[in-house]
Amino acid sequence: EQLERVPTHRRPSYIAYYPTWLGKLRIMGERLARVRLDDASHVGGDVIELRRIRTALFGSGAHPVIVTPRGQPVDTLDVADVVSERDHEYALRFAVRHENWTEVAPAPDGHPVADGGRLQRTLERFVLAGRPGSPATWVFRTDRRNDCRVELTFNGEPLTPVDVTRGDGWAEHETAIDAHLVRSHNVLTRRCLGDAGVGVYHDWLYQ
Repeated sequence: EQLERVPTHRRPSYIAYYPTWLGKLRIMGERLARVRLDDASHVGGDVIELRRIRTALFGSGAHPVIVTPRGQPVDTLDVADVVSERDHEYALRFAVRHENWTEVAPAPDGHPVADGGRLQRTLERFVLAGRPGSPATWVFRTDRRNDCRVELTFNGEPLTPVDVTRGDGWAEHETAIDAHLVRSHNVLTRRCLGDAGVGVYHDWLYQ
C-alpha cells in the first residue's frame, strides 16, 4: 500500500529479501539470484534472494473491476493503507498484523488485480465524503474466503444486507444510497455475521 504512494519513477523494480523471514510476497516476480550466507546470526535468515517486482500490479486495484457504478468516485477508503485509514477515521477494532494481506486475483477479463486489505473483519466504522442531497452508490470490495451476511448502515440508516458467498477471487458489492441520506461527512458501518469474518480491501462512494 505504501509503495503505491511513491511516484512511479521512484518505485523499486527489484527486491532483495530473506524468504524465511518475510515469506512469499505477492508482488514478487522472477527470481534473479539466490545466495546462502555463511554467517547469518544477525540477519533474517541464511538465504537471501533478489527478485523482480511485478510493477504492473501497482494501482491495479484502485478502481472497481467487477461492477460499473454510475457517476464518479467522490471519496475512496483504501483499507490497510494506514494513511487512508487515518483520513477516513477507520476503526481498527482489535486488528492484528497477521490479518494484513495483499491478494492477487483475476478481474473478469483475466488481468491480475492486486489489493491490500484486512482479513477476518467483523465490525468496521469509517467515514466517506459526499455531495449532500445527491443520490450515491456505496461500492466495496471483499474476498470470498468465507460465507458471510454483511449488515450495512449509512449515517445510522440500515441498508439492505449483502451476502458474500464462499469461492475464489474478488467480490464487489453495490448499494444504492437515497439522496436525503447523503451528507458531506458520512458515517458508514459494516458488520459481518459470519464467525470467520470477511476480508475487506476498498470502499468507494460514487455520485
